[in-house]
Amino acid sequence: DLVALSRAYQVDDAVALAFFVMESRAGTEGEAVATRSFGNLRPMPNEPQRDGYRLYHSWLDGASEWFAVIRHLYLNQYKLGTVEAIVPVYVPSTDSNDPAAMIGGIRQLVACWHGDAAQCPSRPAAIRAMVAGGR
Repeated sequence: DLVALSRAYQVDDAVALAFFVMESRAGTEGEAVATRSFGNLRPMPNEPQRDGYRLYHSWLDGASEWFAVIRHLYLNQYKLGTVEAIVPVYVPSTDSNDPAAMIGGIRQLVACWHGDAAQCPSRPAAIRAMVAGGR
């Protein structure tokens, strides 16, 4: 499903997954555990929300909206074409975020998933071995 969304919105699925990991440790930490918000999106007025984050019925619903927001708002409307340009707007430092750390984490994960085993996190150890083995 994520690959299909990636193709439909022309957004690299590795970048999408890296945002998911950096925002919520892939849905295992923070508000995303309850909201199923793939990228911790803020709600628009009158949208379902919990503690200031958009609430979704499923992870796929959250991912679908994340891809649409990235494509239509950040890429098309704001004309931000790189992770380095998007992240400071997406997670501004004025909201107690660390954009530089997020950019670094996204870049590292994307490089890993694009085949650079040296960029893969050391934990879990199998990730580096899998990428190095070309699986």
